[in-house]
Amino acid sequence: PKNAKILEVGCGNSFWLRLIKKHHPKFKLYGLDISKKSVEISKKYGIDAKIGDIRKAPYKDNQFDLVFSWGVIEHFDETEEAIKEHIRITKKRGYAIIDTPNKNYAGYYEYKSGNALFHHMTAEEQMISIGKFYSAKQLEKMAKTSKYDIIIKKFFSGPILPLYKYVKNIDKIIPSFVRNKI
Repeated sequence: PKNAKILEVGCGNSFWLRLIKKHHPKFKLYGLDISKKSVEISKKYGIDAKIGDIRKAPYKDNQFDLVFSWGVIEHFDETEEAIKEHIRITKKRGYAIIDTPNKNYAGYYEYKSGNALFHHMTAEEQMISIGKFYSAKQLEKMAKTSKYDIIIKKFFSGPILPLYKYVKNIDKIIPSFVRNKI
């Protein structure tokens, strides 16, 4: 709608909300972040931001036309609660868009193979820093436990390389300056 209410979960510096505002100045834009600094930055740009946690979103049911998050829900154990909260605060016929890495993402194999970068981290530190990896089917199952009627559409971006763990050795064989010219 022309006066859409949009919430970005994990808004950070509200880059995406500012981009929306530039093209749709009549939209009502909201941000939610656990970081006080992020909320302060967002407010400087005229975003109605508040400190909060999507696992217990400080909003009423059916409040937003669009609720979106990019790379948020995989960084804590209560992923299912976060998904349900996205859905709960979205209006009927609204949209909840949740972007998260999945098990078909090439980086998943690098992470699972025990990359030396992660060896010094505890499991909890890895989850906070890198996040968890879910399959689309796992995320869909979590979303369907919501008490709301929902329609799920899955979209994938980037390459899906289930054989990444085997082809990653290309980096060792072909120097980067050659790959960059291809």
